[in-house]
Formats: sequence, structure tokens, C-alpha cells
Amino acid sequence: MNIKICGMRDAANIKAVADLKPDYIGFIFYGQSPRYVGADFEIPELDKGIKKIGVFVNEAVNTVLNTAKKYQLDGVQLHGTEDAEYCRIIRSNRLAIIKAIPVSGPLPINRLISYTGCIDYFLFDTATPHFGGSGQSFDWALLDQYNLEIPFFISGGIGTEHAAQVFDIDHPQCSGVDANSRLEAEPGIKQLDLTEQFIKTIRNGKI
Repeated sequence: MNIKICGMRDAANIKAVADLKPDYIGFIFYGQSPRYVGADFEIPELDKGIKKIGVFVNEAVNTVLNTAKKYQLDGVQLHGTEDAEYCRIIRSNRLAIIKAIPVSGPLPINRLISYTGCIDYFLFDTATPHFGGSGQSFDWALLDQYNLEIPFFISGGIGTEHAAQVFDIDHPQCSGVDANSRLEAEPGIKQLDLTEQFIKTIRNGKI
């Protein structure tokens, strides 16, 4: 089970979380997010086993690619209305693609099919009126409708109290979990004790 800790921006906090060995760390390059990294952001040196993911919302392709190059990102997470062709262009530049899909009811299977061959993962997150996370969970039973081969992450208000429940998701394509706001002391700053507990619970689980 892959673990992604998202919404990081403080160098010391990033280093401390990196010491806990998540698989992915996410950095938000969307200016309207309270976890926006800011113009002077720098990513400290991380263990090569940790993948760096930039989060974008309906950003110009060239901006995404230039940002990925500047920060040596391993992939991008797209939270807007980016279509399959947009994803294909980004992915052709050797960047992994995580496409966020808001969930409020039945999964939009026809839309999901259109991304076949264009992305590496879906990220199913709770639908909100705005772009980005809500800190709320959705009904994970809806994932039973998913029958594609593209693996996915689950997100949406996941914290230490939910970590053990992740293992109730008996789906062959469930590849990872994305955590953010429920592990925070304040936007962009993770509580290290909660984050360590979360990661250890996932690591020591049955998957």
C-alpha cells in the first residue's frame, strides 16, 4: 500500500516527514489553496525512494512542465478538469500522472475510461464545490463499481483513525492512500506524531 503525504511546504517539516519514509510527498502549486507552496519555495533534498509530486489545477501545460523541471518532480497530480489529451501530453514528458476524480455518487465510468493509457493512477477524493480536498470522507463502498485496470489512490479526510479501515477496501486496484488535512497542526504543517502513527499503521497492516 503506497502512502502519499500531501500539502507540504515547510522545509523542516518536509524533512521530518521524509524521515518517516512515505512513498510520495505532495506539494501544492495551486495559488488558491491554503497549502500553496509560495513563490520562494524550495524542496529540501529527499531520499531517492520518495517520489515528489506536484499538485496542479487547470494549469497551462508549459507551466506544469517548467515547474516539474525546476523542482525535479517525479509526477503531477491534477485536480481540475484536465482531459485525457492534457494528461497524455504531460505524461509524454516522463512524468507520472495522478488524476483526481471527485466522488459524490456513482463513479463516472465512461469518463474514467477516457483516461486509459494517459495516466498512471486515479485519486478518488470527496467532491466539493471547490478544487482540492474537503477533509471529509466519501462512501468507500462506491469503489465496488470500479472495474478498470488503472490503479487508484483513495483520499478525503483520511487520518490515523481511518488507517486501519483502509484494509477493509478489498479491491485489486487500490494501490495507495493520500493523507493531508487530518494530519495537520495547521495548513501545510504536519503533526509528526500523528503522521508517524498513520504511516506505521498502514505499514503494519495486512496489505
